[in-house]
Amino acid sequence: MSLDMIPESDMDADEALAELTRRYFKSRGPATIQDFIWWSGLLTADARTGLEAVKSELNQETIKGRTYWYFEEQSSQTNTGDSGANLPVVHLLPTYDEYLFAYRDRSALLDFKMRKYLQGHYRSTISLDGQIVGTWRRTFKKSRVLIKYHPFITLNRHENHALGEAELLYKRFMNKK
Repeated sequence: MSLDMIPESDMDADEALAELTRRYFKSRGPATIQDFIWWSGLLTADARTGLEAVKSELNQETIKGRTYWYFEEQSSQTNTGDSGANLPVVHLLPTYDEYLFAYRDRSALLDFKMRKYLQGHYRSTISLDGQIVGTWRRTFKKSRVLIKYHPFITLNRHENHALGEAELLYKRFMNKK
């Protein structure tokens, strides 16, 4: 996509580019410039210009030679219970969820050994503490929803409990048992 394709608004092209860049990294950071290019469809030069415009608002961290950009409030998210112990966090993500598709490089989300389970397939996934650790499938019955899991790893007692909690939340959301 070229900047001349941006619709008319009260912003000029540079302001619109800066705002798009800001919103991407605020909602999806930490992310790389390559992730932003892939997600936005912008030309590399335009994406770099957008990053340059908002760089002073962002934090950066380089991991394994890749520079990740993010807003500060996203870097300090932790999950602790009243006891202060870290508890696992599980999310049941739908097929084509933005969590996977907003990034060109998904290596931070999906261990290299686990990629074979998703190769060529788009499935609903299980996220455990930010890592994709399995897939899931739902089947609707009259007043119930049945959920079947296909974990890539063996879950411990706490992780299984967190998965059960995520299932209860999903069923409550769907107004099913």
